[in-house]
Amino acid sequence: MATAAESQLVLTAPATDAGVNALVEEAHRFRDEWFARRSATIESTKKPHDAVTLHTKLRNGTRSREALELLPPESAGGVTPEELGLQMQPGKDGCAPDKKSARAALRVVLVAQDRLIKKGQMAAKVVDIDFGRYDVERAGRYFVFDDARKALDEYLQTT
Repeated sequence: MATAAESQLVLTAPATDAGVNALVEEAHRFRDEWFARRSATIESTKKPHDAVTLHTKLRNGTRSREALELLPPESAGGVTPEELGLQMQPGKDGCAPDKKSARAALRVVLVAQDRLIKKGQMAAKVVDIDFGRYDVERAGRYFVFDDARKALDEYLQTT
């Protein structure tokens, strides 16, 4: 028995072989359209990946957004702020940003990430730091988790 919240479908056909065959064909067509609409609705309401959420919260044209876009995936080992600065667009003076500027941009990304997680707009970290080689390099290696890098790359290709 259907509850008030359930929709009902009633199909009628003549009680003949041709009528039953037409009824079955119509029911199959309706089923296919129903599931196609439901999956399209589910896809359209699907929450974007946390990496995309973080990217869109960082202002366009800022060093922090540029830093996020340039960070390598975790599997590539990450980059130090100095290495990241060399990859970034030169400033008005024509020089690459120094490691302090790159670290400041990364700090903005990390602070934004933490705020979005606390607000419940993101479920988990996208960017992290590996200090495993700190004793040799005197810097942490910043990276984007592999799944986040993939999602961000896909998003950047479509925008």
